[in-house]
Amino acid sequence: MILYVVRHAKAIAKKNWHGDDLIRPLNTPGQQQSVEIANSLRTRDIEFAFSSPSLRCRQTLDPLVSDIEIPIEDAVLLGDRKSGPRWPPFADPDDDHKTMAWMGRRSLCFVDELADRFTNSSVVICSHGDVIPVLLDLLFIRDDVAPKKFGNAKGSTWTLTFNGPKLHKAQYHPAP
Repeated sequence: MILYVVRHAKAIAKKNWHGDDLIRPLNTPGQQQSVEIANSLRTRDIEFAFSSPSLRCRQTLDPLVSDIEIPIEDAVLLGDRKSGPRWPPFADPDDDHKTMAWMGRRSLCFVDELADRFTNSSVVICSHGDVIPVLLDLLFIRDDVAPKKFGNAKGSTWTLTFNGPKLHKAQYHPAP
């Protein structure tokens, strides 16, 4: 499987948004970023798209899935601390270390399931800045992969190449 991991594009700032964070949309630069992300991934033979349920993640993938005519499937396991599944009973939501570990573990389980289901496919997922680094750290440690560059900018993409269930190679692509 080839997995493209996209951090959502630039969104309206939290301090300027007074509604539910789940429906906080992309701002104008983020909308342009989403088009540029689509342009960079359009020719990658992507067959499946999964997104955190947050509007900004779905909007980031909208131009791509529209161009290549595939649906976006909601993946609650890719949600951030507000849009993902609630904490397990043993975790303290005010303990950042436990919260990050929980988000990383649930997103890793999701990626493992994708690698099992879509062995010979290209898949794109979109998630958040507090989920992606923990997910990548867990993958890199588990599968002994050391990327040359590391980044997590809004609108950036990681190309992860799997050999069966194991991560084989990882490459960071800065945001457009």
